[in-house]
Amino acid sequence: MNKLYVLHSMRLKITWKTIYLGLYGWEDGQPILTQAELEEFICKLLAEPNSQIDPSVKLLLSFDDLEEEKRILEKLSQEENSLASIQIRKWKALLLKMILQNRNPDALQGVMELMDFWIHTAKTESCPMKMPETAQKDELDSFFSEENYDFIISQNAEWLENEIKNIRLEEESVKDITEKH
Repeated sequence: MNKLYVLHSMRLKITWKTIYLGLYGWEDGQPILTQAELEEFICKLLAEPNSQIDPSVKLLLSFDDLEEEKRILEKLSQEENSLASIQIRKWKALLLKMILQNRNPDALQGVMELMDFWIHTAKTESCPMKMPETAQKDELDSFFSEENYDFIISQNAEWLENEIKNIRLEEESVKDITEKH
């Protein structure tokens, strides 16, 4: 599914910075959004009756030169009042949502996917998972059990719900590109 639709369905504002960081990545984050997803999202917005979309969005569809598009997107993202840190949190929230929605049926693999997310992608102190403190067999068996996997899923889902609420609150004054400016 188009990641911009998912962000929109999470009721997170889509800003120029959101798009820019999604397309081109950030300091320690890989690009998440594809050019095709961006174009599909824009075309859908433009096709809606009584569309209140920011007129600048139409510019993006007129570029054949991706470098020129990148330059314009960067300029638009620098001119808006959104914070890059919040936009990055949106993409991380989306990635966690995708992990939770596509829950791995194998507890060991599922816990490993969540650990990888928190260690390599999220890199946050607020990780809801309590990692094993030792490499003792009993502790590891318990940590990677089906029962603990269910618990970890619920912890992550609760964390995600709170993170989305916090992002919305922190971004109340920021305009969404789907709103008329």
